[in-house]
Amino acid sequence: MPELRYEINTGGQWEDITADVRTREATRITRGRPDGANTADPGSCSFQLNNGISRVTGAVGRYSPRNPRSDLYGRIGRNTPVRVSVRAGAPYLRVPAAPVGRLSTPSSAALDTTGDLDVRVEWAPDQIGTITQEVAARYHTGRTRIWRLLLELDGRLYVAWSPDGSFYPELNVPSTAPITSGPGQRIALRFTLDIDNGNGGHTLTYYTAPTMAGPWSVLGAPHIGAGTTSVITGGDADLELGNATDLGFQQAAGRYYAFQLRDGIDGPPLTDVDLTAQTPGATAFTDAAGVPWTVVGGAEVTDWYPRWVGEIPAWPPRWSPGDTDIWVPVTAAGILRRLGQGARPLQSTLRRRIPSTDVLAYWPLEDGAEATEAASALAGGQPATIANLDMAAASDLPSSAPLPVLQQGATFLAPLPSLPNPALGWRAEMAYRLDTLPSSSAGWFRVDTTGGGIATITGYIGGGEARIIARDEDGAVVAQGWWNDSTALAAAYGRWCRVRLVAVPITGGWDYRLWWTPIGTSENWYTSTSSNVGPLPFTRPRRINCQWPTALVGMPVGHITYINNPSLDVYGAGSGGPDDGHRWETAPIRMRRLATEEQLPIATPGLNGSGYTWLGPQRIATVLDLVRQAAEADGGELTELRDQIGLGYRPRLAQYNRPPDLALDYAAGHIAPPIEPQDDDQDVTNDITVTRTSGSSARAVLESGPLSIQAPPAGIGVYDSSVDLNVASDGQLDQIAAWRLHLGTPDEMRYPVIRLNLRNQRMAEHIQRYLDRVDVGARITIANPPSWLPAVDIDLIAQSYTEILNADTWDVELACAPASVWRTAEVGETNPADDDAPACIDTDGSTLAADAAPDDDRLIVQTLDGPVWVTSAGPAPTAVAGDLPVDLAVGGEVVTATAVEPFVWDDFARTEASGWGDLPCTTPVSWVLTGGAPADRTVAGGRGIVALPAPNAPRFQYVSTWSHADAEVLVSITPSAVATGAPLLVGSMLRISGAEWYWPRLILGLGGSVSLEIARGLTPISALVPTGRTYAGGTTWWLRGRTVGSTIQAKAWPATVREPMGWQVTATDTVITSGFVGVVAMTSTGNSNSGLTIAFDGFEMVSPQLMTVERSVNSVSKSHASGTDIRLHRPMIVAL
Repeated sequence: MPELRYEINTGGQWEDITADVRTREATRITRGRPDGANTADPGSCSFQLNNGISRVTGAVGRYSPRNPRSDLYGRIGRNTPVRVSVRAGAPYLRVPAAPVGRLSTPSSAALDTTGDLDVRVEWAPDQIGTITQEVAARYHTGRTRIWRLLLELDGRLYVAWSPDGSFYPELNVPSTAPITSGPGQRIALRFTLDIDNGNGGHTLTYYTAPTMAGPWSVLGAPHIGAGTTSVITGGDADLELGNATDLGFQQAAGRYYAFQLRDGIDGPPLTDVDLTAQTPGATAFTDAAGVPWTVVGGAEVTDWYPRWVGEIPAWPPRWSPGDTDIWVPVTAAGILRRLGQGARPLQSTLRRRIPSTDVLAYWPLEDGAEATEAASALAGGQPATIANLDMAAASDLPSSAPLPVLQQGATFLAPLPSLPNPALGWRAEMAYRLDTLPSSSAGWFRVDTTGGGIATITGYIGGGEARIIARDEDGAVVAQGWWNDSTALAAAYGRWCRVRLVAVPITGGWDYRLWWTPIGTSENWYTSTSSNVGPLPFTRPRRINCQWPTALVGMPVGHITYINNPSLDVYGAGSGGPDDGHRWETAPIRMRRLATEEQLPIATPGLNGSGYTWLGPQRIATVLDLVRQAAEADGGELTELRDQIGLGYRPRLAQYNRPPDLALDYAAGHIAPPIEPQDDDQDVTNDITVTRTSGSSARAVLESGPLSIQAPPAGIGVYDSSVDLNVASDGQLDQIAAWRLHLGTPDEMRYPVIRLNLRNQRMAEHIQRYLDRVDVGARITIANPPSWLPAVDIDLIAQSYTEILNADTWDVELACAPASVWRTAEVGETNPADDDAPACIDTDGSTLAADAAPDDDRLIVQTLDGPVWVTSAGPAPTAVAGDLPVDLAVGGEVVTATAVEPFVWDDFARTEASGWGDLPCTTPVSWVLTGGAPADRTVAGGRGIVALPAPNAPRFQYVSTWSHADAEVLVSITPSAVATGAPLLVGSMLRISGAEWYWPRLILGLGGSVSLEIARGLTPISALVPTGRTYAGGTTWWLRGRTVGSTIQAKAWPATVREPMGWQVTATDTVITSGFVGVVAMTSTGNSNSGLTIAFDGFEMVSPQLMTVERSVNSVSKSHASGTDIRLHRPMIVAL
């Protein structure tokens, strides 16, 4: 184990050369991104070939390309394709990209559904193709159309069906989301058609799953159509998998594992194909439903899994002294090597676009700085005569190479060819950038013509207008038109634009128009001659003859064109077109376009869907650099494909919350020794600057925490980096910088190498999963790590790997990085139990407020900054379904919080006739009352009530649990009447210690005024802050107060308005350092209220909080000291 096969492609056919591969050295396959690198290196595959007497043909020197005695002479050489495969895992049906192949069963009544339709297929696609792919179908254009399942180039599934066999009522109904499977990744697809959904319509639903066994997840939104429908029965169309005979699209190349057609949704299978149970090489079989199948054309049932497909760049002959040993050391390379070898940069997007159209003449003006004429970009085209142009001086049009700038006396003169069809009209055009409008009219663009009594047509700009003038040979004006609208003129300057002169046929003759367009927009403005004189005779352009005046000196110009169609835009105008360098494309769209233009083999995910990074303009660079720029900007991974020669792109979106591709267990012996984690600073970036190409920049810095820029031990110091990204706008930079900071600061150990011995019998159950899913970018988890490592599953992303193969060796070395950075927030499932991605936001910082022994199942948790933890109990619980239980990390131990509540709280949901009694919170505590008689306090109507029978006699109510240094208290206060004679003083008590306490208090004044201040005891220590609001008897106010160190803060607001964002009053005092909490009420001296009461409600110590927890979830049992950090074990991170 394993059995290996080596093949080379000689003239379109794969030829087995396994017998000539030497086993004295193992084959080494390396793929992916080296540790610390930003981009993937070319992959490599090394092995030795016997070049003596061949065991395949008997020839000597068979693998010497220049040896005429070799049967491979003329058939091998530089970059000969090579494939290395292993025979392992289950069989599957291989449908190649070519030649045509499929799995087919003849049409029969046994394939007819009686109602609803349920189709399922499990496969691993080679790629999402450049045209539509035929996954499965019962379809024949000449006989019967029944149904078909297609995969479009945008990654969406398309289904069509017919009630009568000849007509599709809803042709190609697409899924609203693309499949997320990458090339070579196994996935199950499914669609169901409910022909009568019970609401007068029909419903088409798409699904995906890891395998046919499920679980199935809905893909996008179901399609609900009007009216009921049906699927024809009795039709004559074979059922085909991988390719439909006469659809005319691309066959869906890949590995097929299973297929089912069910009679009704979740109904009995009409076909039940399990290709993993078939015999390799079989050309016909009968499935579990009794349906006969035939393997057609280039398809085959096989159990060979490609581990490498690449190219052999060289065949160096080697031999030993005495010529007794002759061999060729082969080091095959991935396509990245060839693409990076001496490739020339692609021309500008305009230079590439314009010649591909029906342009008759084109001068890019991208000539070098010393050019004395402007070359035509068309074969056989004549150069233009130029004068006083500062060539290659303007480089700010992203869709172009540098262009010339007008100097004093600048001219451009170029002859024009004849028009193939004058009846269509004509169009001459030029790109330019005018910074400001000239104060007087200046000649902008001119065409010399012949015929119709017209000799020149010139466009003018300046003097508050745009004007077109047609003149005769004597210079007399034949016709003119103008436009002075300020909005229209604003579109002609201040940015790169295009100006054009156009001849358009109209009733009775011709109209000549002057148009201008800002580049990168669909905005168009024009003025015309017909608006003043009506139709004119036809005149044919004979040359472009621009003689620019002084007012236009400094204006860059370029890309002058001439065509026979006035409505044809040869520049590819609009946002995202060649006109502005394809700005605002996404990475998959740019890669797919470049793949089509340059015949570049590249597999990308579906094109639609949100979340991709918008790219900046495509500048002049090699095609490989352009693809890499797109991947770098999007944050995805550009790699080489494993089972075909080509590139693959795994976008950033595909890495978010992906399930494990391979789940291993250290305790079960799945990992080969040694496993050597590193707890170092490699790959750390805690200060990053992201710059947009030719744009602004943004910086993100980790200010606190163990990997922050703070000097040790508070942090690790500054580890800065910078990156230049070609994104569309400066507004994207802040988020990208923050995301890259997140990627650069995972506070966990690195695992540079994870080793797997696939010959190990304990790995036998994982071989199929490894073959199907483990590639560069795969997520790998390792449960039950050794006890001396952190007691959590090791969670990794494979950045690269080396696979070592021989007759008795199958080892894998995976270079990995932490996967935790890819756990990001997602919209929760309807059922919280179905959530896998993190769904909870962490606090800004929480610590234990008291020591915790190993068996304490309640923790006291302090949160001083940001929001506190959600609560499951208290006056107003904030937790919703799915919030609890939640796993927390505290000092290396993982605990599960099952309940959270304020440390003390009271909702007064009881009745007490004298006193306030016990609080309902978990913390066992009663109200302690001082000042006045117990009968002055009652509990009724959901409130704790205090009677104030006499002035200047405070009533204190507090809870004496344990002494708090920092705490936050929230309570509502409702007076029974407006103060008379003197104000009411009501508030909370913080740090009650003997006769001292801090008192955030409301001053309820005469006439309904409300002010806020902080006192120590009865003495104010802050300013008196008017709230600007009033109160009345029965009006409820909320008061929030807190102590943090020497700072005491408070804010208050009526219950009818939203809580203010900031604190309204702050005091600084160091006299009291800790104490209890409570509430107090009193009237000032001179108060004359009678029967006055103050009602308190919603009392809670917001922080600290009490958490009920299950301890040692990760098998770590230990004590924790007060001040130990506590946070979510899997916090929700907002993705880029």
